[in-house]
Amino acid sequence: MHSLASLLRRPALGIACLTLMACTGEQSDLEPLGRREPVAVTASPVSQGPYVLHEWGLVVSELGRQSARAITTARGAGGAGLLGVFGDPVQPIGVGLGRSFGVGAGGKPVLYFHLDEGTASLSLSVAVQPAGGGRVLEHFPPGTLGAGATALSWPNVRVTRGVCRGTYPQLTDPGCRTEDALCELAELSAYETADADCVHVGDAEAGLLFYRTGPAEAELPLSVERASDMTVRVRARPGAAPVRGFLMRIERGATLLDTFVRLARMDELGADGIEIPRAIGEGVVAGNEGRALLQDSLDSAGLTRAERDAFMLAWGDALFGVVTRGGGIGEPDDGSLTGRGVGRGAAARGVGVAPRLGSIGGSPPVPRHPLGSVQDALLYVLPQASVDDLLPLTLDPRPRDVRRVFVARVDLSTLGNAPLRAAAPEVQGALDPQVVRRVIRRHFGALRRCLLPHDAALAFQLGLRVLTTGAVSEVTVDGELLSDEERSCVLGVARGFTFPAAETVSTIRQPMTVPY
Repeated sequence: MHSLASLLRRPALGIACLTLMACTGEQSDLEPLGRREPVAVTASPVSQGPYVLHEWGLVVSELGRQSARAITTARGAGGAGLLGVFGDPVQPIGVGLGRSFGVGAGGKPVLYFHLDEGTASLSLSVAVQPAGGGRVLEHFPPGTLGAGATALSWPNVRVTRGVCRGTYPQLTDPGCRTEDALCELAELSAYETADADCVHVGDAEAGLLFYRTGPAEAELPLSVERASDMTVRVRARPGAAPVRGFLMRIERGATLLDTFVRLARMDELGADGIEIPRAIGEGVVAGNEGRALLQDSLDSAGLTRAERDAFMLAWGDALFGVVTRGGGIGEPDDGSLTGRGVGRGAAARGVGVAPRLGSIGGSPPVPRHPLGSVQDALLYVLPQASVDDLLPLTLDPRPRDVRRVFVARVDLSTLGNAPLRAAAPEVQGALDPQVVRRVIRRHFGALRRCLLPHDAALAFQLGLRVLTTGAVSEVTVDGELLSDEERSCVLGVARGFTFPAAETVSTIRQPMTVPY
């Protein structure tokens, strides 16, 4: 394994290359990508306002899927409704649309407003319409949804100077019962910053605007193909906005110490693309160095430090593994480890590892996000033009500057293609077994995302207690081969099931298998 510094020690390669977006070797290309893109508005209002807009999010796609819902709630805030849902598998072709697949429409897009010096308040309108008919699943503060929830607008937004804190719905509130069992609203307070100005919509005020969408059809700027030896070839899509800087191929372990990253420079991308082997063996850097590199990239793209930290709070653990506490290591959240993560197997080396997630049943552990169970992924920062294509944003008056900083993550693992099978459920109570079967099948994608590759067929059984309201009150997960992480993730998905109301409490036993 090499250090990041040794990999970057090449002729004509300066310190500006310590970002994902700013290394092409020419002086003109050393300017951060976020500062090179045009203002992201879909209309041309006659006026320009004295403010700057910043936005961050995550776009998720994967090999072998017809659609990929925007994955969110990476922090695992606890309770029901934490995990995303994916579509049915198709042949693995690459990244994009048509006969390949759709793209997650942006995980947790969060918008911050910064008024110019001397401006005490400003009134404006904000609207977003996801590409390809993507639907808005939740948003805050309450705005106006168009027909079929394919568009969202806040026609009367007032921004005032100074920090304020919003009051957000909780997981038990009716507003958190979304159609896909996710609820981002309950964790938004964690992403407010100390440098964004206060947003007012009607009687609500908050430090940000938030929206979350389902799948939206817009191509990513890079296509990805995987060979039988798991090497991937990455090509630039003709006519797409250029991606600059680095690609990261991440071999994610359970902890940051067990995660490794292989870097590829976009200026080495020729007409035939570039091959990137798995992040195993020679030529890889430690997970903490990859994490620090992403932080630098978010800085260079134009986010403030507080906004960057909010993104890393949401996604750092899910992308790079949990930062362990204990064993004398005490890694800081900024990823500045000292390189003790060389090799594999932190436990075998006698160093600190992440705490066990707890027993299943009774008092549940905090659910892990399904993204945390993906071992092999490609990561890069999207050009702002690609974000604009995916999530066209209209602002009136337009800001004098916009920073839409989205990270693209492509799942390269084969796990998503493993078929998940369910036997007929055993139901005691008033619920119809066929209805139970349909509800559980709607969550197959999320359940599949919880499971790591195994050497043999995997079998496990869900035990559910369903109240008369349709909510799940108790969950058990039985399966000898499941890891703690897999059990905890499956538990989180199952706690998010919502069944129809019934006259009596029901108990369900659902056997499931994965014939690897």
